[in-house]
Amino acid sequence: MLLEPLTLWLAATNAWIVAPDGPGGECVVVDAPPEPDPLIARLAELDLRLVALIASHGHIDHVGGIGSVIRGAGAPSAPVHIHDDDRHMLLDPVGSGGMLARYLDGLDLRPPEVLLGLDDGQVVTGAGMRFEVLHTPGHTRGSVCLRLDVQG
Repeated sequence: MLLEPLTLWLAATNAWIVAPDGPGGECVVVDAPPEPDPLIARLAELDLRLVALIASHGHIDHVGGIGSVIRGAGAPSAPVHIHDDDRHMLLDPVGSGGMLARYLDGLDLRPPEVLLGLDDGQVVTGAGMRFEVLHTPGHTRGSVCLRLDVQG
């Protein structure tokens, strides 16, 4: 199991690469800060194929790089999951990003081809893994935590 954080962007936000079989297989990414190049490069270095992306919440430092990451990693049709209460932040990162929106120049801000909601108790699957969604509103109305059971 590979569980690797990458601390990115001016807000020092973590993007997480989760790959059950380690390098050379499929992976799920959790959060994509608006500094996509190091994340895309790391996926390539590890020879990982992105099969899903999950957003923990809709703030710009967690979703600003989603379009660039899925397309830059060669996975434009990979499903992107975000809670419905935060979906508007992903669909309009400039409008919802406040002062930080000025740092989004050059990013691919188009919506993902496949955008799916998240809800409490839902299970998101990807790369042979099952992520249980725990809706934890507070930081944002659509904040979620993820539970992943790992054997061994």
